[in-house]
Amino acid sequence: MAKLSDVLMTYLRAPKDVTPLMHDPDDAFSNAEYEVVDTDFAQAAQRCDYDPSVLAKQFDCDLATILRKMACLDEMHPPMGLIVSDASGTITTYKPVLGMSLPRQGGGCPLWPVYLALSQPGQPLMTDVELPGSHAARLRCYAIAQPVGAVAFDAPVVYQSTMLVIADQPETSAPALPIGTACRICPRGACQARRVPSALEQD
Repeated sequence: MAKLSDVLMTYLRAPKDVTPLMHDPDDAFSNAEYEVVDTDFAQAAQRCDYDPSVLAKQFDCDLATILRKMACLDEMHPPMGLIVSDASGTITTYKPVLGMSLPRQGGGCPLWPVYLALSQPGQPLMTDVELPGSHAARLRCYAIAQPVGAVAFDAPVVYQSTMLVIADQPETSAPALPIGTACRICPRGACQARRVPSALEQD
């Protein structure tokens, strides 16, 4: 079996064609409002302990926009990453955070909440996840899949999934969901989501 160090860098790294995180002028938080709303938003996020559902109600905004906005908070707040995926599983927006990693070309672990949300559109997910390894970080993930654009009769609904990842989560008594980066570099042996054999020695 190959060692992790031999294959890890083949899979890790954001795809080169993903869209960088940026402020969308069509969002509820427009460029004109950004500075004012950002100050209020940052303070509100701290007060509610970074709970997206509380912020969505307070700012009368959809959850996907709230998750993107939270990912824009500065270094005075907990480190946060963002992944946006279309319905095919293609990553379209990626903001990294320590402990979160992606394969270079698709084939990511389907247990990440960003993918699980696509099977239950409109249902918000909050999941603590843990990657393999004795020193793996515990990550808090908030995800939701929502329609893109207008919804019309006799037309397919196109969904997009948005996931916020908050690092440095404290240990709790609740177990974290064991996930991986990609099947080929995941040592988890008993995984019903595995598609291909691992190149690593399995747990």
